[in-house]
Amino acid sequence: MPRETFRRLKPAKKQQVIAGLTTVFTRLGYDKATVADIVKTCGIPRGSFYQYFNHKYDAFLAVIDEAQHKKMAYLDGLIKRIGQEPFFDLYYAMVDAGIAFAKAHPDYVAVWVGFFASRDPGMQSAWRDFEHRSVTLLETYLRKDQAAGFIRNDVNTLALSRLLYRFQSIDIMDAFLAGKSVDEMQTMARQTIDIIRHGIEEETHGKNTGI
Repeated sequence: MPRETFRRLKPAKKQQVIAGLTTVFTRLGYDKATVADIVKTCGIPRGSFYQYFNHKYDAFLAVIDEAQHKKMAYLDGLIKRIGQEPFFDLYYAMVDAGIAFAKAHPDYVAVWVGFFASRDPGMQSAWRDFEHRSVTLLETYLRKDQAAGFIRNDVNTLALSRLLYRFQSIDIMDAFLAGKSVDEMQTMARQTIDIIRHGIEEETHGKNTGI
């Protein structure tokens, strides 16, 4: 994680460093970026880099933290309503908010792509940890829905959380990077959620087959 020295920087200086880091990791990706690239683009001495970060990995996490902070500004109001309204009603709006964030901050999307694509063992471990935390958070939301009676009690919330995570982190991301329009991505999200909510079998299937 970034050092306390970085956390205590004045806002303007911190944003200067974050902007430089974002530029480097967007342009080069994590694996190819070097400390020399970072200090040159951020406009800081090499010594300052090591006052702020232990190594490149910490610098990358600083950008990820900033991206997550900005994304939460789009989602916070919706997250507070979970458990009061059906999660899948809110999920449409959450996908829309994620798309709006990506449109407003394409540089952060590019950094995320570098996160996914990195072959660095430390980064792959960080990605697995991030996936675990994201799935756990989604499962927390879904269990709130179960407690509120919006989702059946026999639904496997862990399996459903994994499905939703992969949809939003892979399918929606791929659609965005492929240049799909907002309407196309929203339609894809609604169609996918409708399948999850309502299933794929005809209501008469069980009767006809004796199941």
